[in-house]
Amino acid sequence: MPIVTCEILPIYDLSTEVGRFRRERQEQIMTMMTDLGYECFRMRRGSWLEPVQDVQVHSNLELNDYAFLPRSLTPVLTLQP
Repeated sequence: MPIVTCEILPIYDLSTEVGRFRRERQEQIMTMMTDLGYECFRMRRGSWLEPVQDVQVHSNLELNDYAFLPRSLTPVLTLQP
């Protein structure tokens, strides 16, 4: 199982059509990756990974980078500041 990295664009506002579309797509990605045996982490500046359960509504473009790690690797690769 490879480590998967991706960019997930922010929702900004759930009251808009684009916001609702992005939320639905994000939920589909999270469900698919969880079902495949992955855990999600936000890649933070400073070389550490932050575990996340879902992609929150925000507008911060520095919070768009994610890594999906196989559950078997998460105890070894999870780094904290």
